[in-house]
Amino acid sequence: MKPGSIVRCIDDSNWSYDTLQHFPTLPIKDCLYTVRRIIPNTDKADGPPGVALEEIRGVWENFETYFGTIVFEEYHFRMNRFKQELPPLYKELFNEMIESETLVNL
Repeated sequence: MKPGSIVRCIDDSNWSYDTLQHFPTLPIKDCLYTVRRIIPNTDKADGPPGVALEEIRGVWENFETYFGTIVFEEYHFRMNRFKQELPPLYKELFNEMIESETLVNL
């Protein structure tokens, strides 16, 4: 996964209170999104990296990292909530089909 990758949301469950407060909307399972940035995990050295999406922008705030430094970073989503990827040409068509309920399950 890298910036520009098209990813499918595979887990839209159990959002934390912080997540609900810091995004205008949340990813929807089976919908496609574009990766804007990959963000190293600041909570744990071995934790999953994060992704910032083109379609959903998070609030920026100061965070304390696991090694004690403060970073100004955007709220983002865990990478393991997404699966890579479809060619960019299919993204718009795929999301339109999801919205129109043409696709029930993948």
